Amino acid sequence: MARPASRSVELPVPTLPESQLRGASSTAADAQGRARAIAAVTLAAFLSPVILYFWFIHNYGVNWLHADQWYDIKLIRSWFSGHLTLGELWAQHAENRIFFQNLLTLLLARTTHFNVVDEEYLGAAMLVGATALLILAHRRRSISVPWLAYCPVAFVMLSIAQWGCALYGFELGWFMVMLALASSLYLLDRSELTRSVMAGAVVAAVVGSFSSLQGLFI
Repeated sequence: MARPASRSVELPVPTLPESQLRGASSTAADAQGRARAIAAVTLAAFLSPVILYFWFIHNYGVNWLHADQWYDIKLIRSWFSGHLTLGELWAQHAENRIFFQNLLTLLLARTTHFNVVDEEYLGAAMLVGATALLILAHRRRSISVPWLAYCPVAFVMLSIAQWGCALYGFELGWFMVMLALASSLYLLDRSELTRSVMAGAVVAAVVGSFSSLQGLFI
């Protein structure tokens, strides 16, 4: 017996009222607007202490030798005269071993004619790098924390209250220690620690340890 021919039934497609569609699109647009506003505020909050720190050096940095920086002149003179020895590079300066700071000082002497202000700019760049690495190290394990929450870290790390260090080129060793510490933490604080990453952290720790006394804490 022949089966009756089947008929396709078209079901009505539910549609939202036009007012609800407009409301949904408006809500999405508002959310995007808020996200863009928060991103702009976050960027401005991060850039503010960086710009202020470099502006401070630009306006108040002076290319003159002060206190311990006269030690650098003796080191540079030995190098330029061809009498520099490993013992001079390794020699203890007060309570500090500043071997890597000495190497960087000689490099600056060759490239910038030992401009003290350039030393200060380099120290500021190292401090900005250290700040970024510390934030990124924490952010790796706390993805849900908004970037805006890290802005106080930048304000504290880059505060011009430390003007004595910011305007003293010889403090380059201290900034090297901060960057070495941040690099070590960033490399070590991860779910999987490879030999190459471990080696990088050890190198950073060694550089920090022999740039200033505080580096031994790394």
